[in-house]
Amino acid sequence: MSELEKSVKQPLILINPVIVEGEGKTTFDEGCLSVPTFYETVERFKVVEIRAQDLDGKEFTVKSDGLLGICMQHEMDHLEGTLFIDHLSFIKSNKIKNQIKKHGYPKPEKEKVEDKA
Repeated sequence: MSELEKSVKQPLILINPVIVEGEGKTTFDEGCLSVPTFYETVERFKVVEIRAQDLDGKEFTVKSDGLLGICMQHEMDHLEGTLFIDHLSFIKSNKIKNQIKKHGYPKPEKEKVEDKA
């Protein structure tokens, strides 16, 4: 865990978050409960600064990198109706979408083994 991540008070509650600054680029193999069993490398800001409100409506900023920074960006995408597959190339995104349309979501390995029993 980076020093920036450690400095963020938990639990982190962000109401009406907005990215005010992003620095650098990083990649991470992301997945999502909205698109189960699929994972792809997504490019995000390496360091992200977000302005939001707390539960009392008081405005504050939070800055992070690492997994927390990636997760904040990922979750903020959902507020805009964006999934991680929307950050992929047209070809990769369509490949996943077509697999889901044709075959549905693959069953997790554990369920496949239980189905055979």
